[in-house]
Amino acid sequence: MTFHTLLGPSDPRVLSGILAKNTLAHLKRPQDEVPEPAAMCILNFIRLVDMYRYGVMQTEPESMGIFESEPFDLEQDEFEAGDPLEDIKRAMDVAREQVFNGMSRKKVGACLHQTLLWHLEDPDERDPKSDEDDSKARRFLKVFIQALPDE
Repeated sequence: MTFHTLLGPSDPRVLSGILAKNTLAHLKRPQDEVPEPAAMCILNFIRLVDMYRYGVMQTEPESMGIFESEPFDLEQDEFEAGDPLEDIKRAMDVAREQVFNGMSRKKVGACLHQTLLWHLEDPDERDPKSDEDDSKARRFLKVFIQALPDE
């Protein structure tokens, strides 16, 4: 699911801010089971993190299926001037620098991915997790939200 199919055509900066705020709201109460609407926000924020992690941010799929896809560069970092995805990437870079002290995108993405997925597990069946990772995920979300430009 992409931003476009989730809520219709809109500014990806606004949508990523909504996803981040809703994800952060749930992370403040990790003992609770995640209701379905919150789980959808968390999953979509994880997808955004994964796109950032691998440098493949896009608002809409470039192909309709696996047979129509073409090879792409996993290290792509080029955006058009004024591209809202550049603003999202820049906000994630700011959060990564401030919270993870410049750790690589891939390591930060892996940490966030794992931490956010933990919150989607059944509370009675969760393995213990690192409080430090959870704290960093919350701080990352706060800095990311603040770093997004107002549109």
